[in-house]
Amino acid sequence: MKSTFSTTFYLKRQAVKKDGTVPVMGRITVDGTQTQFSCKITIDPKVWDTKSGRTTGRSAAAIEANRMLDNMRVSINKHYREIMDRDKSESLIIKEFGLRFCAILSFTGQQ
Repeated sequence: MKSTFSTTFYLKRQAVKKDGTVPVMGRITVDGTQTQFSCKITIDPKVWDTKSGRTTGRSAAAIEANRMLDNMRVSINKHYREIMDRDKSESLIIKEFGLRFCAILSFTGQQ
């Protein structure tokens, strides 16, 4: 059975820090079921492109944020493929996937 899968990144604009930056959040959707997580990255909202879910510009902070988001997306896709290859029950995929990815973020200490 084919499954729909997507990963998006967005800003949590209501949580502005003292320095004016806001946290970047991630959302993973599998067959309409969503799980959200903190990317442990804060950025200036002026350099965020909502449509692409990435930062714009060539500043060191923008380049580093995009690099981290790209690494997260690659990791998410890799773990999703591993779970799908094991032919898990589709109802368990999003729970296992969300828990596994959040554990990876915690373990690697991404901030």
